[in-house]
Formats: sequence, C-alpha cells, structure tokens
Amino acid sequence: MSLLPLTFGVEIARELESKLGTCIQLKWPNDLYLDGKKCGGMLLETKMMQDGVTAIVIGVGVNVASHPNEELLGRPVTALQSDRQEPVALDDVALAVMRAIIAVSDLSAVDITNCLRRQWAERDFLLNKEVCVSQSTGIGVRGVAKGIAEDGGLQVDCGGRMEVFYAGEVSLGHVGP
Repeated sequence: MSLLPLTFGVEIARELESKLGTCIQLKWPNDLYLDGKKCGGMLLETKMMQDGVTAIVIGVGVNVASHPNEELLGRPVTALQSDRQEPVALDDVALAVMRAIIAVSDLSAVDITNCLRRQWAERDFLLNKEVCVSQSTGIGVRGVAKGIAEDGGLQVDCGGRMEVFYAGEVSLGHVGP
C-alpha cells in the first residue's frame, strides 16, 4: 500500500507526458512537476471495509490552464498550458489521469514494485538535490535526497548518515523549515 501513491504518480506522469509530449517529474511523495515548477498533486485515502477489502480513493489535481499566484504560495508553480502554443484540453488531461488510475489498479504487488524500480529514478525531481524534511514535531532535517527506499520512503543522506522518511513536508528552500 505504501507504494501505491508513488505508482499512481509515475503512471499519471507517463500518461500526461504521452498525451502532451512534455516531461513530467515527480516530487516525493505526491507532487507533479513541469519545468521545475509544481503543476499538480495527488492524495490517497484508504479504508479497510468490513469484508476485509481495502477501499482506495485517489484525488488528483492538475493545473491545466491556470495556476495559483507564486508569490502568495512562496514556491514556483505552473500550469500545463504555460509556454504552449496549442491549447491543452481538459478532456485530454482527465482521460490521461483516468487511464493511469485504471492501469495501476490492474497491477499486482510485484508489478507495482517493478514499475517503481524502472521509472521512479528517471522522474525523481528531488534526486541529488539538497532538501529539508519538516516533521510534525517542527524539526527540520537537512540533507541530499537519494531516491526512494524499497518500501517507498524518501532516502536522505544527512552528512553520511542515510535516513528514510515516510511523512513530512519536503522543501528545496521555497518554503522555510
């Protein structure tokens, strides 16, 4: 289950890239990036049902034609339409997202692991960048992002000591710790 959000991100990025011909990167754990700026994100909620089946709800938001004010957010943002001559159709974006969700829903646990091994590193926006991971305790840990662990955690080299994070706000300096 911990790999699902990452896998949805990989597949959504792949589908959008295929449809629009533009490179979409991923910022752990759930953000979509275009040209170094955030253009969307995902949230997943899971619930164990009475019959033992796990229900998953995924919410995907993509800035298609416009985006929030960068100054108000304090971080770079963009929309898929930015710097493109031809219009980006909302229907095309919705179809790409739906195709990705369906594709991931059909994957086995082994397929999910293999997908991430093959595709995460080439889309990893944070790889080898200095980051600050802010925890709920208010403490920020600084280091260099080194990809994802086998279980989906973010690996950060903290001065020669590798730490793995499973939650927290990760910033590149756009937002203070």
